[in-house]
Amino acid sequence: VNPTGIRRVYAHRSPLAKIDGIDDPLDVDIAIIDTGVDRNHTDLNVVGGYNCTSSTRAAWSDYHGHGTHVAGTAAARDNSFGVVGVAPGARIWSVRILDSTGEGLLSWYVCGIDWITAQKDPLQPTRPLIEVANMSVYKAGSDDGNCGLTRTDVVHQAICRSVATGITYVAAAGNERKNAMYGMPSSYNEVITVSALADTDGLRGGLGGAACYSWGGYDQDDTLADFSNYGADVDLIAPGKCIYSTMPGNKYGLMSGTSMATPTVAGAAALYLAGHPGASPLSVKYALQAAGSYDWRTGSDKDAYPERLLDVSTIGSGPDFSLALLPIDSLASPADGRTEFSIRISRRDGFDGAIELAATELLPEGATVEITPATLTGLNQTSATMVVTVPAATAAGSHDVSVQGSSGELRRTSAPARLTMDDTPPVLGRRTTAFPRWTQATATNVPVRLAWSGSDLNGIGGSKVQQRTDGGEWVGAATITGATTSATRWLAPAHTYGFRTKVLDRAGNESEWGEADPFGLRLHQQFSRSISYSGYWPTQRAASAMGGSLRYTTTRGARASFVFTGRAVTWIAHRGPSRGKAAIYVDGVFIGTVDLYASVTKPRSLIFTKSWGTRGRHVLTIRALGTSGRPRVDLDAIAFLE
Repeated sequence: VNPTGIRRVYAHRSPLAKIDGIDDPLDVDIAIIDTGVDRNHTDLNVVGGYNCTSSTRAAWSDYHGHGTHVAGTAAARDNSFGVVGVAPGARIWSVRILDSTGEGLLSWYVCGIDWITAQKDPLQPTRPLIEVANMSVYKAGSDDGNCGLTRTDVVHQAICRSVATGITYVAAAGNERKNAMYGMPSSYNEVITVSALADTDGLRGGLGGAACYSWGGYDQDDTLADFSNYGADVDLIAPGKCIYSTMPGNKYGLMSGTSMATPTVAGAAALYLAGHPGASPLSVKYALQAAGSYDWRTGSDKDAYPERLLDVSTIGSGPDFSLALLPIDSLASPADGRTEFSIRISRRDGFDGAIELAATELLPEGATVEITPATLTGLNQTSATMVVTVPAATAAGSHDVSVQGSSGELRRTSAPARLTMDDTPPVLGRRTTAFPRWTQATATNVPVRLAWSGSDLNGIGGSKVQQRTDGGEWVGAATITGATTSATRWLAPAHTYGFRTKVLDRAGNESEWGEADPFGLRLHQQFSRSISYSGYWPTQRAASAMGGSLRYTTTRGARASFVFTGRAVTWIAHRGPSRGKAAIYVDGVFIGTVDLYASVTKPRSLIFTKSWGTRGRHVLTIRALGTSGRPRVDLDAIAFLE
């Protein structure tokens, strides 16, 4: 079986991995720092190990399963049975630092790391015997930026000593759904930290659906796994959900976690070092990052800087590079004239040469280009920004633009991106005002939802909103980005308000301002003479209520009615564990039932809202239903728009 995780990182396309069903082991060594590895598994090239969990140093086999599974993803043999790893047949060293329950002491961690550091290549004693160490482990901790010396972090100190000898360490980001900066060794700068991708079909495109269940749920294909840690300390992402690999006793099975993503990268590091012997750990990290791609649903990442997805297809193909220009489709207004593109470089198989960048095909005439930086040097330089500025008089239309990279005799050109000049402003549609249900009022202000619509052939890209009070000056000019066409404002009662808006298209063209009908905001506290009660509604002092007190009932059938003339109305009350249900009637017609229950108390909540297109006389009636176990229904205030 060629597992989905192996296919998703294109290991089967690597000329060096040569995954063809013929066992031809790679000349590279990987240490699995874990629960041990099954020494007798016929699909693994296990050559030795060390046990740090007891004084019996030879007891390094796996009695848990985690370490054996990790080893298979990194380096299972390329033969006629079982599975295959990223670095097929690489020599596996079992370094047991976790017991049969998967737990381990920090002293065991240090023991394992120091043992790996001490192993030297018998043919080149200045070089380490083991090139790559996989740490699919996680404990609470952080990076002090000083190799553990500031905080006396013995694990960090041990890893720094080991990395200094030339050993590449790969670590799991962790499965706590939080920032990896709070874990060790995931937070250490000296390791390659790996987050987990949920991949269900082994293919690009995110079309595999949610076919895999683990860690209490399903994930959509090609997204950050729901359990995965994230953050700036993460260097790469690799498949880690429902990964099929080796298990003790010559068996195979599925496991999920960043622990499963990590050996994919460890195998890639070993594969790279097999083709680039002696490369430093930092060079290995940069090379793997530079060859990676953003070909996954990066919007599912939980931080603003998604990591590259591992891609080992070019390892062994010879140094080269490729370019991509993003976005593929871009819009600009001649009135603005400035469009920004991102240039992304994939450095293949360790290519670290200087790349000079220049725009090639660029229309319309008179456009200028600025690329920053214009030259990319070294493995870690993989991106640049290109700004295209067109003359103000440029006619509408579409133009192709591409970028070329030159490095010595190598010339590579990106696929063209389409730049469309749009000089047609969008159309602003209807503007409305209403109360947003379940939103909470403040002690003095009531939320009012402003909504509008807009249309444009190329899509709405933003809006601007202004408001005024009691006929005063327009203020605010708040800008809302994206296609959102609504905003909520918390307004003080007893005033008249107006709002106006304009919409922007994706090119930056703006519509004219459009005003909504002005409205007066009125608030009636629970003691208002406009509210009539039937049944028992005692008053309770409550600091969290809008007027410092509220009325409530626990009597089934008790009613509260409010007569008003307006265009929208809302009932404001407390929600909470003891609150029950009520029936709502408007103008004598039953509207529905609302439930005031909430697991925690939420004061001043807008329980029920209704709006009409025009101003009119209406009656709002609330009838308590006496819910079993939580009979209470509150009335804090009623607000309406005139």
